[in-house]
Amino acid sequence: EASKSYNLSQSLYFRLNKIFERQPNPPVIMLNTQYRMNPEIVSYPNKEFYGGELDNAKSVFSQSSDQFKPLFYYNIETAAHSHDYASSAYNPVEAEVVAKFCHRLIWLWGSMNLDDEDTTLLIEQRIGVITPYKGQMHVLEQEFQKWDMSHVEIGSVDSFQGKEKDFILISCINQTRGAGNSEI
Repeated sequence: EASKSYNLSQSLYFRLNKIFERQPNPPVIMLNTQYRMNPEIVSYPNKEFYGGELDNAKSVFSQSSDQFKPLFYYNIETAAHSHDYASSAYNPVEAEVVAKFCHRLIWLWGSMNLDDEDTTLLIEQRIGVITPYKGQMHVLEQEFQKWDMSHVEIGSVDSFQGKEKDFILISCINQTRGAGNSEI
């Protein structure tokens, strides 16, 4: 009762949004410079969602690598995914392929001329694996334990929000027939 009398039954965001909506010409400022993604990765969302108005900071151009492409797709042709872990989808074959790919990535990255500080542990901490399915997250964690890669962060889309990693692997598990491997 007391919360209703002080209008506290609604969140602060909801109340501020209602005030904002009542403004005749609400001030909108677009943040138009991105500082985190490789320009090739941001080109699609820039075109499709920002109307080409998003600029890249100069610092993102120096983050490119000659050894690795900024974006790579790999189609894993396997049987359809399963449901089990709390009715969440998973694909153990894809989890195995992702773990093997990550293991090779760590080996390759470690074999390049890196600082002495870049041990396997530090390399693992710079890699993230994202999946939208809790079932797949569980299967990935099991597979990565087999390969002794416990410091690679595996999580959901939400859990990676705001984080930065040098390499992100995305495990979608669903496949579209006729899809192939593609490099951009």
